[in-house]
Amino acid sequence: MAVAKVSVSFPPDLAEKARASASEHGETLSRWLAKSAADRLRFEALVKYNEEMERKYGPVPDEEIEDLRRQWRG
Repeated sequence: MAVAKVSVSFPPDLAEKARASASEHGETLSRWLAKSAADRLRFEALVKYNEEMERKYGPVPDEEIEDLRRQWRG
């Protein structure tokens, strides 16, 4: 797999937390950051899709949202 090397800067406390999380998950910091970036891109795509659906069909009614919350909680 091809990779692109990038240089990033973080506040020291954030860098340490990222390193610790990567270590806890048995990943390199690079892999952890790549997965985090991919997660963020998926989230942004989902937000965009949701906005498109709301423009097309209107917002999800509050009643349906509450019903789904009850289902998720069991």
